[in-house]
Amino acid sequence: MGETRRIYARTYDFQADLWAAIIYITVVEELRRLWDRLEARITRHLKR
Repeated sequence: MGETRRIYARTYDFQADLWAAIIYITVVEELRRLWDRLEARITRHLKR
């Protein structure tokens, strides 16, 4: 996000912020899915 601030300061283009937000959301969503699978695998014996 710091790099997007520098890009915006130089170009005044919101596209850098948009792409940073898209990448951030993608990474967070993938990490959430990975965490859900890991949690399901670890706690599968508790569902019985």
